[in-house]
Amino acid sequence: IHKECMKRILLVEDNPGDVRLMQEAFKEIPALVELTVCEDGASAMQLLKQFEHDTKRPLPQLVILDLNIPKIHGLEILQHIKNNRRLSSLPVVVLTTSVSGSDIAQAYSLHCNAYITKPLDITHFFDIVRTIYTFWLDVVILPKFEE
Repeated sequence: IHKECMKRILLVEDNPGDVRLMQEAFKEIPALVELTVCEDGASAMQLLKQFEHDTKRPLPQLVILDLNIPKIHGLEILQHIKNNRRLSSLPVVVLTTSVSGSDIAQAYSLHCNAYITKPLDITHFFDIVRTIYTFWLDVVILPKFEE
């Protein structure tokens, strides 16, 4: 499979179990997925700043973001992405345990592209990951992020 066919996904998730589930779910998708994992808000912010400054570095095509992560809250990460000229077009799917009305409202006011609560059932989790992948990386036409 050519490097151009590679789908680049940034996962911002602090729960090792959820990271493992996500890795397993992507293995079941018949595509080449490069999953970059940031386990806290500070490492995510550091990586995002590298993307901002190194315009030759290919951006992820999708960000899957947990909200309740250590060091820097997911909503701050979302705000940073959407307020940055180079990153603002990145689709950000919030995948979190929070069902808080204020978290949902705030995430959409900061222009998240979708808000999904994590299912407890593994089969449902895999279905959601497959749906996210299919919709955002097979169905939707995204801008070319390389400048």
